[in-house]
Amino acid sequence: MTHDDYFTAGEMAAIFGISKQTLLYYDHINLLKPDFVADNGYRYYSIRQYLDLEIIVTLRQLDMAIPDIRRYMDHRGRDSMEKMLDKKYRGCEDLIRQCKNLEYAIGRVKRAMDKKEQQIPGNVMISWQPEMYLYLDMLAEGMGGKERIIRYARASQGDDDRQMALERQLGWVMDADSYLHQGNVVESKAFFVIYPKEEKYENIVNHKIPAGLCCHVIFEGTFYSRGTEIKDSILTFLQQCRMKPREDIYVLPVKNHWYTTDWTQYVTEIFFPVVTDEGEKENREIIPD
Repeated sequence: MTHDDYFTAGEMAAIFGISKQTLLYYDHINLLKPDFVADNGYRYYSIRQYLDLEIIVTLRQLDMAIPDIRRYMDHRGRDSMEKMLDKKYRGCEDLIRQCKNLEYAIGRVKRAMDKKEQQIPGNVMISWQPEMYLYLDMLAEGMGGKERIIRYARASQGDDDRQMALERQLGWVMDADSYLHQGNVVESKAFFVIYPKEEKYENIVNHKIPAGLCCHVIFEGTFYSRGTEIKDSILTFLQQCRMKPREDIYVLPVKNHWYTTDWTQYVTEIFFPVVTDEGEKENREIIPD
């Protein structure tokens, strides 16, 4: 038999629209070796190998993995083909589910971004806040900065895959009395994550803020750069309204390192439940049904 009865590597590659490097790779992994190699290094393939390559190329077009193709080439048959196709079909179904979940997650992130964009820095204000569901991660007094970052990162990533860092409403908790009545911004006592009021999060939530009056202030910059200044505005406002905090102070970054490297362009929200000096009774009376 002469060389004319064989296909060169270039001819085989051209027939199937693949590169000669792909044929070299198949040779290297013993998936399809040439029938013989001439003294000049040219590789030659027989008609049988043409038929084998037709199978390999077709299966690769179906995105079959090389190990699966190798097993099929060694054990060809209708049953083997059906098992391989069924396995790939299930993989496609899993991939479609993953893509659908990713599409849903991207939508959630975009909605969270739009919600944050609507929060414009302004004055201290009082509003009625529905019940809030939180997860609190308490911090020990005197805990070092590195350990705090680790705990913050853990809270940011969460123990479930239903919320991602971009959409997660994550902040820290300050003791109200210490923050409002000490000269400097104090250490946080806990990290918190806000969850939707949904049944699937009930096992995660470990703290609830009851519905009621809530003081809010949204400002540009970071809490630690402007906290003392903002504190004075809050105290003045509370004195004028004859109100006081009902529990801790919650600090929530609205725009942070995700959107800018300039901390002066950050946007931060401080919120905390309040009661009137006369107590909860008057607090309820000033809210219409």
